[in-house]
Amino acid sequence: MPEEKPLLIFPEPAEVKKQNPRGGPSRLHLPPAMRQTQRLAPKFDQLRASLQAETTRVQATPGGIEPEMAVVMETVGSIEDFRKAVDRIEGLDWLMEWDEEDIAADEDFFDEDHPGKTLSGRLYLMMTNQRGIDELLRLWRIYCQDENAKFPWGQTRLREVFKHLRDVRRWGMQDRLEETGVREYWQQFVQHEEAVLCEAELWFRSAPERRALAYQNLQRVVGEVGGQCLSQRDIPDIGYHGALIRVPTTEINRILANVETNLVRLNDVFFFRPAGQMASPVPPENATEDGPAREGGQPTGRPVVALLDGLPLANHPLLAGRIVVDDPDGWEGTYASAQRWHGTEMASLIVHGELDGNGPVLPRLIYVRPVMRPNPYGWVDPPEECIPHDALPVDLIYRAVLRIVEGEGTEGPAAPEVRIVNLSICDGSRPFLQTMSPFARLLDWLAWKYNLLVVVSAGNHAEDIILDLPRADLPALDQNQMQDAVLKALAADMRNRRILAPAEGVNVLTVGAVHTDHSQPLPGDRRIDPYVDAVPATYSALGHGFRRAVKPDILLPGGRLFLMERMGNAHTNVILETPRSPSIGPPGQRAACPGRGPRPTNSCAYTRGTSNSASLASRCAALLYDRLVGLRAEPNGALLEERFMAVLLRGLLVHGAHWGDTCKVLEQSLKTDENRARFREYVARFLGYGVVEPDRLMACTEQRATVLGVGTLGADQAHEYVLPLPPSLAGQQLQKRLTVTLAWLTPINPLHRGYRRAQLWFSKPEHPLELTRQDCHWQATKRGTVQHDVFEGRRADAFADGQSIRIQVNCAADAGSLDEQVPYALAVTLEVAPGINIPLYTEIRERIHVRVPIAPK
Repeated sequence: MPEEKPLLIFPEPAEVKKQNPRGGPSRLHLPPAMRQTQRLAPKFDQLRASLQAETTRVQATPGGIEPEMAVVMETVGSIEDFRKAVDRIEGLDWLMEWDEEDIAADEDFFDEDHPGKTLSGRLYLMMTNQRGIDELLRLWRIYCQDENAKFPWGQTRLREVFKHLRDVRRWGMQDRLEETGVREYWQQFVQHEEAVLCEAELWFRSAPERRALAYQNLQRVVGEVGGQCLSQRDIPDIGYHGALIRVPTTEINRILANVETNLVRLNDVFFFRPAGQMASPVPPENATEDGPAREGGQPTGRPVVALLDGLPLANHPLLAGRIVVDDPDGWEGTYASAQRWHGTEMASLIVHGELDGNGPVLPRLIYVRPVMRPNPYGWVDPPEECIPHDALPVDLIYRAVLRIVEGEGTEGPAAPEVRIVNLSICDGSRPFLQTMSPFARLLDWLAWKYNLLVVVSAGNHAEDIILDLPRADLPALDQNQMQDAVLKALAADMRNRRILAPAEGVNVLTVGAVHTDHSQPLPGDRRIDPYVDAVPATYSALGHGFRRAVKPDILLPGGRLFLMERMGNAHTNVILETPRSPSIGPPGQRAACPGRGPRPTNSCAYTRGTSNSASLASRCAALLYDRLVGLRAEPNGALLEERFMAVLLRGLLVHGAHWGDTCKVLEQSLKTDENRARFREYVARFLGYGVVEPDRLMACTEQRATVLGVGTLGADQAHEYVLPLPPSLAGQQLQKRLTVTLAWLTPINPLHRGYRRAQLWFSKPEHPLELTRQDCHWQATKRGTVQHDVFEGRRADAFADGQSIRIQVNCAADAGSLDEQVPYALAVTLEVAPGINIPLYTEIRERIHVRVPIAPK
């Protein structure tokens, strides 16, 4: 192996003038006022009638509560600062806004330059009373008479909304129930339980007294049907207000029969959601094998990783003395040893990695806080582990993280040195659509507030894979044809295989799984291996993320999952099934697990999933943390302060990712005439930024130099970094690669459609090398909080000693004002192929610490 060399560190950057991001608006055709009147006047009349009916319905409400109604205004195109106009209208209360994508063009709205192109728009939500609706209708009538009429001061934006308006309606029963999974959840319980627990997510009202009134209204309506409100939690920093409620099955059955009851009509409710849906897969049969003996001394470092998961077996021989379990709720007494699967496996993967991989043992303790328990409502044995049904997930995770970093009650922080929080659980009922889930908003805020790297799994999908292939043709398929058929089937079903909450978070590191592991499958295994190559696993959830940002961020091994053909005569095409009872044997990733009896044994099993991938990412981050701490003794190492560790870890994990040959494999199966123009953006939904090579993160070689930079930026500020070019590279015709990664943590504006307050970016680096962009589309890389660009070339570039690569990092406000300084990390790698006799690292190291004069701009 090449000799390892320490990562290099940039000196402090120079302050320069901010650049402007590229891009501009399209020319949107809008219908005239006469057409808008024809289309929308009946809908405004329906709004008025709905509020009048609401007034009649609540006349007998105790305390004389004034009726309100949530109104939805959907536009094509966007109107900035619309909220300011709403805030000036008495009786209207702003709720939120979000972007809409893939709106079909029609005769009224279309791109004048590209008439067939799909459009984007926005959805604005506001609460109105009678005064608000009267004023809204008055302004609407002014617009209908003259689309360019002068509107009252501060309300001109409303006139622009009317011009772009596609639909206007009330937020109703279907909005509160559809796409939340709550109907399916209720149907599981109505035959077995007298009452069902669920979450009522309330509209977040900025005034505390309005939030209190909303909860009182919910208590009243739930009480009227014989139910009960058990708890509530509001967190203003993330725009969340939720309540845990118990609803009698008699009321649930009426709702399932599409009766618009008072509960589902309640205007204070945003969504109804299932309870306890963050669950681990059902564990396999309790049959295991003995694990290997692992060498390595006891951990000496305090925890930098916190695992929020199920309760692990702390006395398992592979975990004893290596984990610190904090169980403030006292769950251990009701959590049988045989049920502690998920937490034990995840802790094992963080501490040891894959047991078949023989990696180093983590030199630090890890902190574990149980947030899942065995499901008391399950019908399998052993039961799945899940967030308790009698807890709000947002509230539980909020309290768990605050206990780590701040403490609880009179106690101090439980693990104050933690920098990495691992969440290998997802909400299977909440695939990402367009809006950020409360769980994702919470993690984004916690990451920003407490300077944490939050690692989450992308989510698993165990749905059947229906091939476009007659069953009779299956025996003749070779492995390459099988791979092609499976990839095409997954792409066709992409909408149902989206990332699961909280994987859409912008400040979190979302980890998907690649179909590989260190195991050896058993001879004669008759199950179907779907893939020849190390491509994204069949179960791994697919992107995009919020506002089409790159998600998942990275891929790591999650274990190979072999499939089975569905038998029977009811289907004509091949259907591949995920085994309902996961095998504990190979293939997969070998990890510690509960044993057969009550006594601790050295039991292990093979497991698969994006949970595993996330745990391996946290393990990699923990090992990298100690490397970074060690760099503080290197030149410029004092710049690597603790406040930059989270962004450094996140940036470096992405920096070690690339598409490689995996993209070529997917291109052969998935590239079509329809997606050809945007194929790189399309395939990023599978690959994210690519598969991580952990060894590349830890050190440099003589042929590969990685340089780190850190800093903080405010709105309209910029820093410039200078990477000196190694003179030995000049005139050499050979393959060169430049990789630049920028990671930051952003404050959030949860009620703004832009959400992330801080946009950071770098434009294409300035340098004399002839390099072309690889991997992700340049626009997609700028939509989240990690920008990762790869450039390659092999021309013989002419340059003189003293020339350099200049990289400018810029910052701008993106969702309202930006008053904070935003921490960021920059990683830049220049490399040639291993074995080429060029002292690239040495020449960069000798020049990196010399300040290069920067010309004024």
